[in-house]
Amino acid sequence: MASTKEVITRYYEELWNQWRFDLIPELICDDVTFRGSIGIQLRGRSAFEEYMHSIQTAFPDFNNRIDDLIIEWDR
Repeated sequence: MASTKEVITRYYEELWNQWRFDLIPELICDDVTFRGSIGIQLRGRSAFEEYMHSIQTAFPDFNNRIDDLIIEWDR
């Protein structure tokens, strides 16, 4: 089983930064409720994928960077 750090890192670095739509079933649950950075709130995996496509179309160079990931007690 992947650690929380691995899942979060894959979400940003692979799913979003590399536009890896094939990872949606692995990283996003069927009944996800998601509020996007442009203020859209949606529900469901297919709606999430549509949102990603709209972001990719509007912002093809969109990129995320994790500056600090706090998931452990010593941070």
